[in-house]
Order: sequence, then C-alpha cells, then structure tokens
Amino acid sequence: MHTSECEKGQHVNGIVALLYKRNMDAMNTILVKNMVCSRCVMVVNQLLQEIGVKDFQVDLGRVVFDSPLTADQRITFQHKLEEVGFEILTSEEDQTIERIKALLRKQVENVNRPNDVGLKELISREFPKNYKQLSTLFSESEGKTMERYFIELKIEKVKEYIKYEKLSISEISYELGYSSPQHLSKQFKQITGMTTSAFRKTGDRKKLDNL
Repeated sequence: MHTSECEKGQHVNGIVALLYKRNMDAMNTILVKNMVCSRCVMVVNQLLQEIGVKDFQVDLGRVVFDSPLTADQRITFQHKLEEVGFEILTSEEDQTIERIKALLRKQVENVNRPNDVGLKELISREFPKNYKQLSTLFSESEGKTMERYFIELKIEKVKEYIKYEKLSISEISYELGYSSPQHLSKQFKQITGMTTSAFRKTGDRKKLDNL
C-alpha cells in the first residue's frame, strides 16, 4: 500500500514538473510573424544583439530565450521587429497559424525530408489539436487551405530550383517528393498558369512572406 502511494506521488510530481516546464517554455518563447527565410533569422539575431539580449536561439517564426525578457526589452524588441516588417504574435490562434506555416516552410526547405510523409501526418505529429479543427482555423484565417498553402510553397521552391540551381524537372521532382515529373509539371501549370519551360525563360518568384 505504501509503495503504491509513493508511486502515485511520484507520478503526480512528474506531471507537475512537466506542466511547469511547459509553462516556462511558453514564457521564454516569442513567436514572430513573417520570418520566412534564413536571412530573416540573421536579422532577428542582430536585433537582439543590438538591445543586449544574450542566451537565445532564433528559428523560423520563433525565438527561445534562456530567461524571459524584461518588460523594457520586450517593448524595444517589438518596436525593432515592426521597423523591419516583423510582428510579435499574441493571440493563440495567430500563433498556431504561424507555427503551421513555419513547419510547412521547414518541410519544403529541408532536402532531407521524408518524402512519404503526408500533410495530415506531418501536422498531426506537431500539433495536439484535431487536424480538422486546425484545417478549418487555417482556412478561415488565410483564405486558403493548408493543402493549397503547402502546394504554393512547393511551387515557389520549384521556381527557385529552376532559376538559381538550374536543376532539371526530374531532379526537382525527386527533391520535393513529387510522385513523378509529370505530376510536378501539371501542378506547376495549375498554380502559375505557365509551363516550367516557359518559367525558365521569363518567370519571377514571389516573396514567401506574401504567401
């Protein structure tokens, strides 16, 4: 009986410790809108150094601090972010949307991604909420589905590969996990209104923060 009570106590303590850690992680994390590329990460790093903040890690759409910012530091950081076109996200829904976007951008940028992972599985791995609820939230906020947004990201990556990496359509198809070059070409024309060969000659890319 005594052993059972001890085990229950240890279990409760473990839960309390986990909740405390999650709470501290939330306090030490700031989500930032419009951080879409490695250059954005460099800019935010520089801003934090300018205001004297130490011990932090910047990732796409997120900054994690070893200890919370002071009120003055947070205000200064927010102003500096706004000056360069970024924004601190405060509402839970906005934060969720930006986390989804950051996850999908990473998936497209990561050349070592597992190509057989579907969008639903990818989202469900990272978010505890029901996928249908997340999909509805995203659509209502962005005016497009997560699937459409993900396709648009991939198409912009295709454009990048065509214009700057000079890869063939077969090579690009493999890199981005398309089932075939034909599938890529068909989707590219559906989204852009032009063929990949026409884009290779004349096309321009969108800025990712416009997606």
